[in-house]
Amino acid sequence: MQQVSQTIGHDAAKLGGGFHTPSTLPVAGVGAHAELRAARLRPSWREDAVHRLTRILLRPECWLRLLQAVPILVAATRGTKGCVAFDVYVSATRTGEVTMIGCWSSAAAAAIHDGAEHTIAFMRLAAECAEAPPDVTTLTEA
Repeated sequence: MQQVSQTIGHDAAKLGGGFHTPSTLPVAGVGAHAELRAARLRPSWREDAVHRLTRILLRPECWLRLLQAVPILVAATRGTKGCVAFDVYVSATRTGEVTMIGCWSSAAAAAIHDGAEHTIAFMRLAAECAEAPPDVTTLTEA
């Protein structure tokens, strides 16, 4: 299985409403906080689970508009059947960079998320606000 092996960003205050700094990513060897978050996600590391990292670099004039939509996306996504974990992180070192990390129990559950109204609406808004197309990395059992 591929794993993210580096820390993105540095510690900063939690912004609330589903936002966290990238330093709270569940990355091995980063400290006790990362270990606790990783432990919470461990049951999702199964053969059919789908893990996805989506990074979006936002234009400054759209920053606030997109961030206001994030709590809706997080709540709706976490309530979707098959969602194991989902969160949104704001980079402390790269202005305008937002990273979404999600885990679904299967490819079918990830597909349901992709086709959900809340996901489509958010990605439409992200496309309007982004400087470039989102960078999406999907991690599955190799």
